[in-house]
Amino acid sequence: IMGMALGGWMSGWIYDVSGSYALAFWNGIGWNFGNIVIVGFILWRALQQQKQVRTPT
Repeated sequence: IMGMALGGWMSGWIYDVSGSYALAFWNGIGWNFGNIVIVGFILWRALQQQKQVRTPT
């Protein structure tokens, strides 16, 4: 929700500062890449925890 709230505003601000939407698009791509990394890390941790639970001690 924060991304939706700030995304439009931030893109407009970047356009105002740079005069181009190219930097705004790159900004969006960067944030999406960051989100993919975070989700991948969370998924990796969940899979590691499942392996530990299933492994008999």
